[in-house]
Amino acid sequence: MKIAHVFSISMLLLSGATFAASNESGGKVYPKDVDEILYQRDLHGATQAYLWGQAIATSNAWMDGNLRAADYMDYVTYVTPFEKRYIITPNMTTPYMVSTIDLKQAGGLVTFRVPAGPTGGIVNDLQMRNITDTGLAGPDKGKGGVYLIVGPGVEVPDNHGADYVVHSKTNRLWLGTRLLSRDPAENERMKNASTISAYGQPSKTKVVSIGKTDYRGWGRFGIDYWKDLHALIQDEPMGPEDAMALEFLKRLGIEKGKPFAPSKRQEKLMLEAEKLGYAQSIATSAGRINDPQLAQSRYYPGKNWSKILNLTSIETHIDPITRAMDLDARTSYAHEACSMSIGMTEDLVGVGSKYLGAYKDADQNWLNGDHDYQLTLDKDVPAGQFWSVIAYRAKTRTFVINKDMKPGITSQQELVTNQDGSVTITFANSCTKYKNCVQTNKGEDFFTYFRAYAPKAEFFDKSWQLNDIVKIR
Repeated sequence: MKIAHVFSISMLLLSGATFAASNESGGKVYPKDVDEILYQRDLHGATQAYLWGQAIATSNAWMDGNLRAADYMDYVTYVTPFEKRYIITPNMTTPYMVSTIDLKQAGGLVTFRVPAGPTGGIVNDLQMRNITDTGLAGPDKGKGGVYLIVGPGVEVPDNHGADYVVHSKTNRLWLGTRLLSRDPAENERMKNASTISAYGQPSKTKVVSIGKTDYRGWGRFGIDYWKDLHALIQDEPMGPEDAMALEFLKRLGIEKGKPFAPSKRQEKLMLEAEKLGYAQSIATSAGRINDPQLAQSRYYPGKNWSKILNLTSIETHIDPITRAMDLDARTSYAHEACSMSIGMTEDLVGVGSKYLGAYKDADQNWLNGDHDYQLTLDKDVPAGQFWSVIAYRAKTRTFVINKDMKPGITSQQELVTNQDGSVTITFANSCTKYKNCVQTNKGEDFFTYFRAYAPKAEFFDKSWQLNDIVKIR
């Protein structure tokens, strides 16, 4: 009886509260300015669409840049810092070979040969999703082999003869490799043995240097960003995971099968969303260790170094447990980099490479060329092949530009070491009084990447750690 009595009183109180709440919510509820509210709705959606499109815009920019020097299924080499000057966050030590592929143009099937030897290769689709690694971190494990890439909706042919079969969700994709031998003759051999062709056709692959060709490794700005996104959506299949972004783009007049002809309202939305999206990209990238969505990116407790690539799946960009797109992690990475590799994400001792980024000094101030900084690497850096520390311009995410075109320091060069075996690297706008110095530019924000190639166990168990960057002037 007591339980029933309490229950009836509770229901009475609840019904009264509900009645009161509904009574209080009466009156005028319609907004005074519907148009403004709908504009804000569309602006928020457009900003999210901008963030979703960053991986596409970055990938497409480099693929188009490649085609300025060579044709589809040719390799373009990037060797010197000058040749890599427009790539976002490249390394400065190992030669790149990169090819742009259009599966639709090639009949839906493409084969490529990976030579035996120390290479680190990647195949990414237009959305920067990893299709496969090749070489040391790939299924061939450095022994080489023939790969068959199968395009969207295309069946795998019988008796194809390939050693490895991989599938691409987009028609446009790129494949690249780093030649990791210290012997120039060995790198030359591997370069010449790398071929690409439409399935069943002889290879016509040429290897061309990017040389002085002008190109751009990042997406365009303003209305051009949306023009490029519209053009790519026309030619590429989109999956269920893209549905929300496509709805946001539809509000802007960007829709498959329709011309790019935005109204004045839509054009205004695009320009505002591009500015907001760009600012959010910078915050999500440079500020990732303070982002609640990317808290796991902080590599060492209490330090400023962060993991660059934090997606739970580089193959799908979808969290396998929650089934949500890792949009923040994808944005954080695609804003400042252009390739996703298994060798960069999995903890493979002695294989691949690991990247960590720093954007602030030990006092939690952004790195800027008005000041001098030092980074001391403790002795026995856990890199089986070599390590490097490189400075990048925050605005373009490309090498800092200095008179010597030397944006970083690497263990492959002759270094001045301290008595305890550590190495101190200085970042300064004048290097006249410093050793192991990277020249920065006054007034220019910058950030740094540390790379360990063939990382050792001490990198993963963190028994060896990077120190924070310290301002000295």
